[in-house]
Amino acid sequence: QTDTFCTLTIGGKDIPVRYGVDEKTLEKSPGYLPSSALPGTEGTCAIYGHRNRNHFKTLKDAEVGDSIKVTMADGKVYTYAITDITIFESTSDWTLPATEGKTLVLVTCYPFQYSGHAPGKCIVTAKLK
Repeated sequence: QTDTFCTLTIGGKDIPVRYGVDEKTLEKSPGYLPSSALPGTEGTCAIYGHRNRNHFKTLKDAEVGDSIKVTMADGKVYTYAITDITIFESTSDWTLPATEGKTLVLVTCYPFQYSGHAPGKCIVTAKLK
């Protein structure tokens, strides 16, 4: 029994994602926002993670067109293609993007090379292939 909700594969790196976005969860791994859509379904699936450790540091090398694979605990696999990478210089400015269709949104702090609480957010948006 694992508490992994799903596993993201980004740039060849597997990143386990847990259910929930409370600080305790996010200390260990990225977390799935329970009020968002499930991977592979209509709507926006949001996953939050820190930019350090084994979380979303790999996003600093992500580019539009790259694939993100989501493997669910039951073995179902969904492949998304990155359509947009948005940087918000201030965390007070950011919101989840309004999107249509089957969308995956990854949220992390920005800039990646920063000590302490980073002032901004990096939002990576991807569409189901």
